Amino acid sequence: MNRQTNSASAPAIRCIGGFTIIELLITLFIVSIVAMIGVPAYQNITADTRITSTANDLITSFILARSEAIKSASFVTVCKSADGVTCGGNAVEWEQGWIVFSNTSGATAGVVNPADVIIRTYPGVDDGLTIRPVAGAPVDGFVTFRPAGTSGTTLQNHSGTLTLCDFRGANTARGVIMMNSGRVRISLDVAHDGNVLACP
Repeated sequence: MNRQTNSASAPAIRCIGGFTIIELLITLFIVSIVAMIGVPAYQNITADTRITSTANDLITSFILARSEAIKSASFVTVCKSADGVTCGGNAVEWEQGWIVFSNTSGATAGVVNPADVIIRTYPGVDDGLTIRPVAGAPVDGFVTFRPAGTSGTTLQNHSGTLTLCDFRGANTARGVIMMNSGRVRISLDVAHDGNVLACP
């Protein structure tokens, strides 16, 4: 006679994978180190891009104004402007925006007259970026280009430096330097007068 033995089957044992506390702490430590190194580097890259882009916009506006002055055989002015229509006074800074316009009167170059035509408008910049002239520079409020391409009005030559600064201070400042010849260049360390760039 055949006997069948039914033995109770043992329950299966499952292994549940996971992290131990030690492994989790090590992972968090590594992530924090990477963040400490990576975040400041990313902020610097972003800030460098912003300040360089703004400096390039300034240079482009001066090159455009000089080109239009030569092409049209007339005065063309770049001035700081908060509203994109008129030139700003002492209460307006370059970082609030600027405009390029054809100027019918070289003597009143810092004023948009009814007969003048606005060629291009540049909006203001934010994020704490400042654009300020070196003290006493003729480029304080505006830069005018003569029909010959030189910079200045019928009364005064225009040369000087506009200094771009951000939250990092003078060490990363950029200087947009205007020459009497109408040429413009960028500097990382010294202004047109030979002094080190300074931030407000």
